[in-house]
Amino acid sequence: KQRGYTSQTIQSSQFIDMEYKQSRRQTNSRMISSQSQKRMELELEKIETDEAASFEYNLYNYMLGNYNPAKEVYLNRAEAIRPNDQRVLLQKTANECVKGDTVSTKHYLNKLKSNQTLDVETLDYTEDILASSKGNDILVTHGIKDSYGVLYHQLNGSSSGQKPLLVSLDLLRSSEYRDMLRQKGVLFPSSNQIDTDYFKNFCALNSEKKIAISLTLPIDYLKRISSYAVPYGLVLITGAQKELCLSDLEKLWTSELNKRNLTVHKSAQAKNYARNYAPSQKLLDRYEAQKRGAPYISAPNKLKPHKNKK
Repeated sequence: KQRGYTSQTIQSSQFIDMEYKQSRRQTNSRMISSQSQKRMELELEKIETDEAASFEYNLYNYMLGNYNPAKEVYLNRAEAIRPNDQRVLLQKTANECVKGDTVSTKHYLNKLKSNQTLDVETLDYTEDILASSKGNDILVTHGIKDSYGVLYHQLNGSSSGQKPLLVSLDLLRSSEYRDMLRQKGVLFPSSNQIDTDYFKNFCALNSEKKIAISLTLPIDYLKRISSYAVPYGLVLITGAQKELCLSDLEKLWTSELNKRNLTVHKSAQAKNYARNYAPSQKLLDRYEAQKRGAPYISAPNKLKPHKNKK
């Protein structure tokens, strides 16, 4: 047995970890279902009686609260026991983020970078997401890596606190996070279910703003707005966009994107990220073909001599 845990604690911990991970892998919702929540809460009660499992009890107690800062006392207890546990650092980053504490958020993002949770592929990729969404009011991301990678650049770069305003679907589970964004002029559907319907309604409600949507969102989400959006670099753009030309996309592609997940990194993760460059690449290939189709400037009409001879 690990560290004097009871076999019941080990079993319950494994169950909660597995159930929590599965809820995060859903492709059409960011919510933990109510059935899943109940199952995990039952297992949490079993852990509570094991004195050796104080860390697990406090960590899971916070995790099951949908990033609720009112429960941060549990998270702080878990952090006091294991300050460098990756799950603690991820939950602390979320907690500080939903509170709007940028100094503390930056502190935890730097820790995630130093322990490689925010790896070089993710940081290079999210730099390109930001380059693609420049000039937009809102940038919608999906999970941990895309949201925290973007935030890392925003809080560590010279453009700190500037647009686009990040809206993480994952963090929208927190009512505090939604309230904070509401104060910045973002509109939200009345539902608390963060799923594909919610996402489509969110885009419609905010259509007076320029919206960029990270291509890291699962296809179930992107399909819901695909007829109202166009690919631009690593995002789909929708809402009140000014008209863009293919030459704008060409300029972004050639001089503003680092594209290191296409050209430098060779990991499985890089290959995964590389796929999201394809929609823009196809548009640019077509643009190139059009340009090659008419390589010459058409000859001017011949000047005819005047017929008014003397």
